[in-house]
Amino acid sequence: MEAIKEMKRGEDSIHTTESSTPADLKVTMESLERLTGFPKEFIKSELSLNHDELSLEQLRKSVLCFLDQTLGDVSKLS
Repeated sequence: MEAIKEMKRGEDSIHTTESSTPADLKVTMESLERLTGFPKEFIKSELSLNHDELSLEQLRKSVLCFLDQTLGDVSKLS
């Protein structure tokens, strides 16, 4: 049986198991809210998310989509 660990830094936490890969690590909206200073509902709407917990891989994909869309919109202004 895998032991569940919780790595803590201040009040932020990432949930992992002994065999976790970076894609398996989970991040909560509350920790993103504390880290960024933006309300979690704003983060969820800007990144088109509908979960209160997501994997780092899901977060990376959402952020990349947001950046692609935002940079595309900016390049249209030039």
